[in-house]
Formats: sequence, C-alpha cells, structure tokens
Amino acid sequence: MKYNDIAKKFERHVPVYCGSKFVWEGKTGVSEASSLGISCTNVPHGPCYLNEMGGGVIVESHITGTQREFLLTETEMDDSHTIKAWHFMDVIDNELRIVILND
Repeated sequence: MKYNDIAKKFERHVPVYCGSKFVWEGKTGVSEASSLGISCTNVPHGPCYLNEMGGGVIVESHITGTQREFLLTETEMDDSHTIKAWHFMDVIDNELRIVILND
C-alpha cells in the first residue's frame, strides 16, 4: 500500500469554531469552552496534519467566512493539574492568538 493510499484513509478532525464566539481585544480572542459547545471531557483541538502530534483549531470569520488555522502552543494548568485554558497561535500571523478557557 502506498503512502498516498494510507493518507487518504485518515481524515483531519480539526474543529471549526465561529469567530463570533470569541471576545476580541486587539489580536487576541478569548472564549469559554462551553460557549463553543465543548464539554469538560472533550479536548477542544484536533491534529492539524497527519504526521503532527500537536493540535489545532480553525476559526471562521462570521463576517467574511475566512478560515484561519491556529496551533496549540500551551495547555495552562493550575496547581492541582487541572486544565485552566488552551492557548493557540495563528499559523500565518504569530501575533494573532486565541485562548479557550476550560470552564
């Protein structure tokens, strides 16, 4: 079996979130996980590329329909090792970031 045949069997399961669900201040958008339809047992990101161990999300502009891909840069934990937030950075514009709070 060729690599392309194997690759075709995999699907990207990268979640797409609407930009209107984030509160934007400058180039940073913040949203609570529950506002995005994420339950406390779900991880809010998926693999961006077939060979990637990290995760990412796509944010779609509710105005233009443009989609931007963000890569996970940090999983923020509290002292009891509970996840507080996930931090992401745009793959093209490193100043554009989103934070998903684990509420």
